[in-house]
Order: sequence, then structure tokens, then C-alpha cells
Amino acid sequence: MRWKDLHPKTIQVQLMLIVGSLIFIFGLMLALVGHQSMRQQALLEARDKAQIILDRNLATHTYFSKKLKTSLFASSQAFRDNEYFDPTWMSSTYAIRHIEKYFRQINNEGYIYSEEALNPKNPENTADAISREFLEDLRDHNDLKRRSLIRWIDGEPYLEVMRRGEIFEEKCLRCHGSPKNVPNGVLVLYGDKAGNNKTPGDVASVLSVRVPLSDAFDHADRLAGGVFACLVLLTIVINLIVYYLTQKFVFSPLNTIRKKAARLASGDYINGESIPLPKGEELQCLTLSFNSMMNTIQNHIYKLENIVSVRTQRLQKANQELHEEVEHRKAIERELIREKFELEYAAEKIEVLSGLLPICAQCKKIRDDQGYWSQIELYISKYSQAEFTHSICPECAEKLYPEYYEKSSS
Repeated sequence: MRWKDLHPKTIQVQLMLIVGSLIFIFGLMLALVGHQSMRQQALLEARDKAQIILDRNLATHTYFSKKLKTSLFASSQAFRDNEYFDPTWMSSTYAIRHIEKYFRQINNEGYIYSEEALNPKNPENTADAISREFLEDLRDHNDLKRRSLIRWIDGEPYLEVMRRGEIFEEKCLRCHGSPKNVPNGVLVLYGDKAGNNKTPGDVASVLSVRVPLSDAFDHADRLAGGVFACLVLLTIVINLIVYYLTQKFVFSPLNTIRKKAARLASGDYINGESIPLPKGEELQCLTLSFNSMMNTIQNHIYKLENIVSVRTQRLQKANQELHEEVEHRKAIERELIREKFELEYAAEKIEVLSGLLPICAQCKKIRDDQGYWSQIELYISKYSQAEFTHSICPECAEKLYPEYYEKSSS
């Protein structure tokens, strides 16, 4: 089956297909844009939440460094051994890690917070490949503060937001400087192999928050699916409305005009009949023009019929006259044929005269085929085209009228 065989034939179906297709395409684009926008909005909200968590934890680090540790070091200096180390108040990273554990017990949103570093004292804080790359970029670009990306963990999408962590200061080198100067309490907990030989100004760590996106993306997908279903329903409803309106105000009046035109073409149109005016100025003008055209055509047809009738009568009369003329000519032709036969018959008789004729030796009468005796001049006139005139030969004249003959001779 060829494509043109599947192509809709009526304008109404084509119009519905065009309108439905345009609405469907526009709605589909709207649904796709909306779906993408909702995903982008979910990413923005996740990024904002992650930045709040990161900024809050960095503020906690700052509080430890600026306030808590300074105050406790000063108040415990009199009785505290220099080898003493208690991570609960001396390490803000330790404190935040345990606070994060409590936070996960309270909150079930699935946020993952971590502080990662290069060669950290606690192996739990070892940077992965992405964090390591960010740390190296931080070392080369002082203006770089944050970075975010989408990564998949155990088959689930996460938005990971990383920011620059604390900067090593001079007072941080007590635990992160030369291993021989590190307090014994630190060495007992973490050993002397990692987290040492740092210099002031180095980036201590990267703060990272991973926000799960599955729920937000699923919500966007469900909403987009609902919008698409509404779009399909809207397309059907609008097509039905378009069908009803176009059928009532456009195609039904046009169908009436089409039927009238078909009747006019078949000769089944009643003179003076008109189409009622539909609604709408355009169709009213078309209907008025069509009614006027039909009346004009009917008038022309009526005039033509009259002309044809008159000319038909003339042709019939001429035909009758021609028929009479033909009959007259046929009669003449028959007469000519009859005369021809008579002439031929006479010619045959002339041929008979050239044969042996029985003639009286005394009175010179000739006997015909029927046995009748006729004067020779009558016989020849009857059976030939010759006509007789009477005269007298010289011998007979001399014999019968000698006196007259002698006078005429002298």
C-alpha cells in the first residue's frame, strides 16, 4: 500500500490531524522542558542544601579552631601533659564525623557527608579519585572554592558538592608537623606514617556532601508522566471540540453547498431554490455567491432551452422541407428512370426496324409483332425517334402533276 493511499482525503480529517499533531508536539516539548526544569530545580535545591551543610560544618571547624581549642588549651595548660591528646575536643574532624553519625540516626534523607584528604591520619578520610583531583586543583588554583557533579553510587544518582576545607595554620603543626614533634597520644591513635610534614597554607581537606537524587528524579518523572497523560487527554478533547465546531460552522454548510452543486450538475435542481445562510461572514458571502451563481446558471439554462427549442423547431421544419425535396427528387429520378427505360425500349425497337420488316407490296403498310398493319410512317414514328413531314418527290410530281412539274422545271 502506497503512502498516498493512506493520506487522508478530507480537509476536516487533515485539519484535525494537523491541530492534534501541533498540540501534541507543543505539549510534548512542554512536558520535556518541564521534566528537565524539574530535574534542574531538584539539582539546585540539592546543591543549596549541600552548601548549607558544608558551610555549617566549616563554621564548626572554625569554632573549634578559634574558640573551643584555644579556650581549653589555655584552661588546661597547668595540669595537661604535652603528650596528651583527646580527639573529642582537640580534633574538629573527629567531632564532626561523630556528629554526622548521630545526624544519620536522626535524619533518613540519605545524605552522605565526608571529609577527605591526601594522606590523612585516619584512613577513613582518604580521598577518592574525584576528591583527589579536586584537592590537586585547589593546590593550583587559589580562587577555586567549590565543585559539584552527578555521580552514581551503587546504581543510584547522587549530587556531590565539594568545597575547600580548612587551611593548615602554624598551631595545626603540633599534630601534623614533623613526626618527632607529634604528641604521643596522636601516635598511639594514628601512628607516625600518615598526616605529617604539613606546611602552613596547605589545604587540610575537602568537605563533601552527597545528596541522593533518586526521589527527586522519580518525582520529576512521575510529574512529567502525569503531564504527558493530561496532554494526550487534552489532545483528544481539543480534537473533539475542533471536530464539533468545524463540523457545525464550516463543513456542514460546505457539505450543503456541495450537495446543491451535485444536484445542479445532475440537472435535478429546482429553479429559484436557495441555500439558507450559515453563520459566519465568510460562509455567508460564499453562500450568497453560490445562490447567485445557481440562479444565473438556471436562467442561462432556461434561455438556452428556449433557444434550443426554437432552433429545434426550425430544424424540424427544414428537415421536413428537405424530406419533401428529397421525395420530389426521388419522384423525378423515378420518372427519369422510366423515361430511360422507354428510350432503351425504343432503341431496341429501332434495332428491330433494321431487321426484316413485313411490308405490303401494294399499299406499303407494315405488320407489327402483334399482327396489326400500320402505315409505314406511323410504324416508324412509334418505334423510333423519327418524325415525319410530307413532301413529294420529282418523279411522283411529274407523274401526278405534270403541268405543275413542267412549269417548275422551266
